[in-house]
Amino acid sequence: MNSQRSIYHSLIFFLEKKNTSYLFTRGIFLWVFILSFSPIQAQEQVAGLFSINSPHPNGFQKIQSDNEGNLYASGYFQEVLYWGGKELWIDQGGYFLAKMDKEYQLQWILQLTAPVRDLQMVQNRLFVLGHFTKRLLLANDTLHSQGGFDSYLCELSIQNGEVIWKKQFSAKRDILAQSLALEGASLYAMGHYEADFESGDVKFQTQHFKNVYLIKFDLQGNAQWGRRLSGGHNALTGVYGRKVEVDSLGNVFVGGGISGYAEFGGESLRSSTEHFYGEGLVYNHDLFLARYSAKDGSLIWVRRLAQYADLQDIKADGKGCVYLTGYFQGCTSQPSNYGKAWFGDKELQAQRLVSGEPSEDSFLAKISPLGNYIWLKHAQSKNHSRGVSIAVDAARDLVFLAGIFEGKLSINQTEWSIQSPENHRQDLYWVCFKANGAWVEGDLYGGVASEQVHTLVLRQDGELILSGRLSSQVAQGTQSLTRNNAFVLKIKAKNSD
Repeated sequence: MNSQRSIYHSLIFFLEKKNTSYLFTRGIFLWVFILSFSPIQAQEQVAGLFSINSPHPNGFQKIQSDNEGNLYASGYFQEVLYWGGKELWIDQGGYFLAKMDKEYQLQWILQLTAPVRDLQMVQNRLFVLGHFTKRLLLANDTLHSQGGFDSYLCELSIQNGEVIWKKQFSAKRDILAQSLALEGASLYAMGHYEADFESGDVKFQTQHFKNVYLIKFDLQGNAQWGRRLSGGHNALTGVYGRKVEVDSLGNVFVGGGISGYAEFGGESLRSSTEHFYGEGLVYNHDLFLARYSAKDGSLIWVRRLAQYADLQDIKADGKGCVYLTGYFQGCTSQPSNYGKAWFGDKELQAQRLVSGEPSEDSFLAKISPLGNYIWLKHAQSKNHSRGVSIAVDAARDLVFLAGIFEGKLSINQTEWSIQSPENHRQDLYWVCFKANGAWVEGDLYGGVASEQVHTLVLRQDGELILSGRLSSQVAQGTQSLTRNNAFVLKIKAKNSD
């Protein structure tokens, strides 16, 4: 293996040397092309751009920042990853968790056999949620599953990534991790399970076909209380938890999708129906939001907020309200409602593709403490768009949204629009609104291929951190980033000055 890797290194070095002038020329040409055809106003605001320069595809999935500006990033790679003098090969797992300083210098990196599902930080403490099957190498520990997939929650040292404490959730069938939230001295983990399991004194039993767990922990991993969400009358229906979010007022919000029947601590919802077949009703995938008490986990309310829509992210504003984002195609079975989706009492129509099918359109909504719409934004694209991640600046009453789109993107048709160059396939966008829904600013970023954004983080100094994967070779000023690599883009928004 060592001789093979040595040959591999030599080959990569040779190819990079042979293509230096080509990459530089292509980067300059692409930069001139973008400036000529796209009104990218954010270029003067870009504070920093970084990507992992490795020969095989890789990407960031989750990112968090500590008080000193260090970044903690989880991600994935194919074949081999070269980063900061480190070398990771796929035979030991295709996922990683790493720490970078504020200048993007790698401090440490862990190789994992399964992806990290979520990261959270408080008081410069790093908490990780994930799941795995068979065996997981986690820094100085090794975890073994007891059936299918096991979930785990742990605290890692920010100095070297070693495990400080860990909790493992095992059953005869799968226990999957989904989302982690943190407020004060409490952690909130949410995921899915297919068999009975327990964490300390908190016990979970299965009910119906789909089951979601919500557990509150202290910062040492001791379970405080747990709640079950469940539903479905067959393997295709049920409740699907997407995100958990908590605020300083003692509210815990859980959002996701329901298909058919779903039960939330004694209250139930039923999604809209799609068709009637000989086998019976087939239910649509609708969007729900539930609010719980952080003190004891009691359900305050649950709402079906949208029909024919999918949730991607939730963020609380610290004043009892929450922001939601995602995308919708609308109804696809009833000719009279083709491409229509309902958000409360408001009807939105998805754009039509050349084929006549509805596109995926983004949305951003603000929800009151009682579960009602305060305002709703509809982002229409020539082809597809998705709202992916939200960041909230509560001190200045601002909300930021990052997503992806193809072609032209327009917010509520008249508030803001932007056009990517004709040779671009999928670009990133970010937008900013006031808490009252007033438009502030926005922009796009990308190259000629399909770029991906996964996480949006707002730092204390007002910097926006976008992360994901660039599929194109992209130039930014004097920098030229290679394709198929993880990236971090730092933007100093105008309104932060």
